[in-house]
Parts: sequence; C-alpha cells; structure tokens
Amino acid sequence: MTRFPDRLLAGLTLIGFLGMANVAYAYLVALFGYDDVLREPVGVVLSRFAAGGPALVLAWAGFAWSALIFVLAAALLGRALAREHGQSVWIATAAGAASGLIQAVGLLRWVFVVPSLAAGYGAPGASQADRVAVAQIYNALNQYGGVALGEHLGQMLLLAWSVGIIAACWRIGGALRWTSLLGLASLPLWILGQTELFATVAPDIRVFETTPLAFMIWMAWILALAVSLIVQRPRPHPAALTETLI
Repeated sequence: MTRFPDRLLAGLTLIGFLGMANVAYAYLVALFGYDDVLREPVGVVLSRFAAGGPALVLAWAGFAWSALIFVLAAALLGRALAREHGQSVWIATAAGAASGLIQAVGLLRWVFVVPSLAAGYGAPGASQADRVAVAQIYNALNQYGGVALGEHLGQMLLLAWSVGIIAACWRIGGALRWTSLLGLASLPLWILGQTELFATVAPDIRVFETTPLAFMIWMAWILALAVSLIVQRPRPHPAALTETLI
C-alpha cells in the first residue's frame, strides 16, 4: 500500500485549519460584531452575546476547535519536515501545539462560562448589585482566560513556532524558502501588538494595534506554506536529520 505523503497530509490539515478558523470568525463578526464588541462596556457585550443565541455559542466552539486542529497541523508539519526534508523542529512543534491548546482553553470560556454570565446579567430579577458582580467575574475571566492565556501566552508560543518553521523552510529552499518571507514579515507585528495587551493593566504604555495585520499576513503565509508543502517535492537528504534546536 502506498503511504500518503506526510507533506500532503500536513498541507491539507493546515488548509483545513484556515478554513474552519475563517468560517467561525466570519460568523462571530456577523452574529456578535467581533472583535470590536469586546471594547464595549460589559453590559453591551453580555447583552449582545445573549442575543446571539445557540448559533453564537456554536461559532465560538468552532473557533476553539480550529485551534485544536492547529495542534494536529503543527504535529503533522513537524513530522513532514523531519521525514521528508531532514529538518528537526521538535521544539517549534511543541511550542505550536502548546499555543493551540492554550488558545482553545481561552476560547472555550465563551462556550461554557460566558453563556451563564450573560443569562445572569440579563435576568429579569437581577439587581444592580447582581449585575456588578457578574461584570466583575466577566472582567476577571476575560483578563485571565482571554488576555493572559489566549492572547499573550498563546500568541508568544505561536511566534516561537513561526520562527522555528520559518528557519527550517529557509534552510530547505525552493518555494518553502520564498513563502517564508510572508511569515517573517508578520513577526515584528506580533511583538508590537502585545502593547495592546499590556495597556489593559498599564494604560500609559504606547499602544500599537498591529495584531489584526499580523494575523492577516500570518494566515496568508500559512496558506502559502500549505500549498508549497503540497507542490514542492522533497529533495534527497542525508539519513541523519539536520541538527538544530529550533
């Protein structure tokens, strides 16, 4: 039986990740006004969330599961680069898998925790004190599960994964080398975008709202990476993997 090439499996899984993430994101924009809505007062956010109903909860679940698909894609890509291109990227693979898991954990708060907060906030008998308590819980949950875990730690691990994969693709050459320039362009934007997160606790920090642009460039790179994996046949390489800590 002919074995399905690792590079094809990795490339298709990356494309599947992009497809699911973008479909879920489109629904979040349409149903919830994401992500601009997150800058609104808590009452507005929870009221709009409640109005979204089950469809909005499912959209958040899809977004979270796309992060878990990325965990699989990172593992398959690491195997493909090792087996077919002689590049050991196990540290980068671990960082990518951890990033996907952490981001999924952060996103799942919208599926299993926020619905009850929205229901409590909008309950007909809720007092002002009840709403203040719900708002405090929401803010703490959002700051930890969203800002600290999903956005800061998740994005920094994603940055580490990207650096490792870009370095490996550059060594391989061919289409993988040139498409990696897109990923390289996203790296400083990821770093600058972290200022927006730190500004939530240190308002005097100068903010650079570069994360949305970083995401767009990064996703374009992932698509280019997937296509390059599929179309670029591996070159012969020594049996021993290239030694690297990346």
